[in-house]
Amino acid sequence: GKIAALRRSLFAGEPVDPTADREHRLRARDGAYVWVEGAPSIIFGDDGVPTGFVTLLRDIDARKRFEADLIADRAAAEESAREKSDFLANMSHELRTPLTAVIGFSGLLENETDLSDTARKFARRIGTAASSLLSTINDILDYSKLEANQVELNPRPTDVGALARDTIELFGPQAQAKGLSLVLR
Repeated sequence: GKIAALRRSLFAGEPVDPTADREHRLRARDGAYVWVEGAPSIIFGDDGVPTGFVTLLRDIDARKRFEADLIADRAAAEESAREKSDFLANMSHELRTPLTAVIGFSGLLENETDLSDTARKFARRIGTAASSLLSTINDILDYSKLEANQVELNPRPTDVGALARDTIELFGPQAQAKGLSLVLR
């Protein structure tokens, strides 16, 4: 196999190729196999004809075990990342369904004619908060798509003033409960 081909090239007078794969397994005296790496040198007779070769063998068994462990760990990490991505995608879909109902019913409630101004404001806040949460869930779904290289960007104009007002309205009650004032300028 590989060792015989290396030996033939040495005896054919070819120079030692430093990039050649010289790693192989040998059976040790105890019967176990160990990985070694050879560093061959050709021995020439007085007439310049190759008569033999000598090689220095280095035990690389620990390195080979370490490399195998790294490969296994990488495969496990990639599988874990796939499972996490699948979980995020499934959970975001599961959360979106009831959240869409909250948004829909808060919109219907807000349009009721017999609501007080305070109740209408609360219905609007529920819808705004639910829409914000839906946006976060969509971001989580996009993140799982990003990991799977399935992201499609859809840029669109945004009313920054409306976004800021909605944010203030959303977090205003929490700030007020803590004795803080939240102001938009």
